[in-house]
Parts: sequence; structure tokens; C-alpha cells
Amino acid sequence: MATSTLNDTERELVKLIEKAKRMPMEHLEPCKDWTKEEMARVRKAYEKIDQLQNSPKISSKLFNEARDCCDMLHQYLKRLENNMIQTHCKPMNTLTELGVANRATY
Repeated sequence: MATSTLNDTERELVKLIEKAKRMPMEHLEPCKDWTKEEMARVRKAYEKIDQLQNSPKISSKLFNEARDCCDMLHQYLKRLENNMIQTHCKPMNTLTELGVANRATY
């Protein structure tokens, strides 16, 4: 697809997809801080791509690429969550969960 024929939404989506495709790593770090940061990065990319793919201004081909990319990011997020579990760290998604976990350690 020639970039000169893309509208702003499509250009942004193409950039995000290219960036997201470089995210998944073969070897996951055992460090829980790295994993948490990576999960946040993946969620942010997923949400942005998902939002843009629902725009009526994009082609069906780009929509399909965005959908496939979201599927890939979802699978990577699952791998990261499993990595947290295997390293005995439960991902905290809310402040309430974090507070409960902190009280349990005292």
C-alpha cells in the first residue's frame, strides 16, 4: 500500500502495527518490573490499534492487518501474564488488588 494514498488515520495505524510487530520477545525476562512495564506497553498499543481499526476511514486490508496485530498482541500479553505467574507474581490490574497484595505481605 503506497503511503501517499493513505489518510492520517491509516498512516498512524500502519506505524503502530509496524511498532507492535517488533514488541513480542522470544525470551521473557524473569524480572517482575520489566514484565509489568512490558504488559503496560502492550496493553497501550493494543488499545490504540483496536481503537483505530474501528475507524470507517481505513481499508479492509488494513483492518485485517490491525485485527491480526491485535491477536498477536493479545497472545503476547497472555505469555507475559503466564511469565508473571511462573515467577510467582500475580499481575495487579487495580489499586484495590495492589492494596490487598500489600496487606498480605505484612
